[in-house]
Amino acid sequence: MALFFTVPPPSAVVKWIMGRSLKHHTDFRSDDETGAVRHSWKEGRYRVALVYPNTYHQGMSNLGVQTVYRLINAREDSLCERFFLPDPAARQQNAPLLSVESQRPLRDFDLIALSVSFENDYLNLPALFAAAA
Repeated sequence: MALFFTVPPPSAVVKWIMGRSLKHHTDFRSDDETGAVRHSWKEGRYRVALVYPNTYHQGMSNLGVQTVYRLINAREDSLCERFFLPDPAARQQNAPLLSVESQRPLRDFDLIALSVSFENDYLNLPALFAAAA
């Protein structure tokens, strides 16, 4: 089973964020994609945070992130939500690190899975950890 995501072009996101709050920005981003999985938090599932240390568009271009996300959410006993490095505008406003699907902070998850695919992403780890604090 193939699972592909469609995301809005970056220019649409930039135009949209100028007049909206950051929380609405992530809601907009998750509402426009296809293939996202949203499980109920009341079902007692094991909660996994899948963290990618780069922006949303970079992370969603990574097929490994999409595959791990799909495989974990296919399990009956688990749910997986994605976290990405906040955009530069969000970092300037000290926006917290929230999941794409439910807007929950990292501390609400049972397991944190961090994927670093490229050496340049190591440079984003301090900003990512600061946003998660």
